[in-house]
Amino acid sequence: MTKILKCKLPALILAVVTLLSFQTSAAKPSINDMQTCQGLIDFITLKLENLPSKYDERDVEIVQKGLSTYNQYIQNTFVSPGLLKFSKGNQKQANALQKQVDIYKEKVVNNYQNQYPYNKLSKGFVKSLNECTQKAVPAGNDLETLKTSFVKIIELIKNQ
Repeated sequence: MTKILKCKLPALILAVVTLLSFQTSAAKPSINDMQTCQGLIDFITLKLENLPSKYDERDVEIVQKGLSTYNQYIQNTFVSPGLLKFSKGNQKQANALQKQVDIYKEKVVNNYQNQYPYNKLSKGFVKSLNECTQKAVPAGNDLETLKTSFVKIIELIKNQ
């Protein structure tokens, strides 16, 4: 591990935890932003499922739980209600729009797979995920679960 990485990781951990602690009153994030974040979460989850055995399984599960919780938060708070509102309450139309969102998320996953073809974790994942959390911050237990997963993923990266 490089000296730069060793120096920057503690600062990154502090920045992530600090940013996640702030509840911003900014405008509601767009469905487009949130579906991109969900695609990123799907990609990281896929990476976690295919990591070599050198990674601690319990730590990987903690990260997966945080990502799953955050993904559900995004879906239940922004995407599903936004699609229903956009379709003027028409559930069939909202369901059709959700299928389009799912197709888009698959494209996001494929783009990330091309960008990160290797079978390990990257600081870029954390950076991109942190950008998502700046747009949509969960509260309560969901926030704590997400914070814990950020700390664990950074620890996993540090120990690569």
